[in-house]
Amino acid sequence: TVVWPRPTVRLPEFWSPSSLNVLKICPMRLAYSFDENFGRKFRKGNTYAAMGVASHKLSERAWKQHFKDIDDAKLETALADEWAVLVQKEHEKLSAAWSPAIVPIPRDWPYFALTQVRTVARVANEVRRRMVRGAGGSEGSVRVEQRITDEVNRIDGIPDRVVLTENGFYVLDLKTGHAVSVFSDSYRRQLLIYAHLV
Repeated sequence: TVVWPRPTVRLPEFWSPSSLNVLKICPMRLAYSFDENFGRKFRKGNTYAAMGVASHKLSERAWKQHFKDIDDAKLETALADEWAVLVQKEHEKLSAAWSPAIVPIPRDWPYFALTQVRTVARVANEVRRRMVRGAGGSEGSVRVEQRITDEVNRIDGIPDRVVLTENGFYVLDLKTGHAVSVFSDSYRRQLLIYAHLV
């Protein structure tokens, strides 16, 4: 029997929504997540997370107007090309983390084709609807992947999108894969913390 040593606990200077959710579910899991020795040995990425990162980055670039000057007829091709570059970078990271094991090429990942088609279509729709408004202070402006900190309560986070309106704001949290039909307690808590931070 192998017994892993108790984690070296190092509390964060600031708590994020995800760390607070893990604390609520399993404090020991959170403690091990802060243990660098444990993380180096056991914490490695997977293909689902890699596609999620690529999807987030593609959407982030669209909201930052990287594709605003591309003709509509060429938009989806440009997005698909950019998606391929982003996924390839994630594949390289996985290969380095899992070496000497061989990580399958992206087209052989589960749900790869479905995720690619959905991501490109969603981001193309975002561009076409002119949702990309920059980071100004006017109505409809968008904050993209910006860290927000509450110094008093020692909480910080990076909401995917914060859209400002004349009546306030709303927070967008991007999820890769199937649509979210039911709000879990942890998801609701995450969005409430983001709203508090904003």
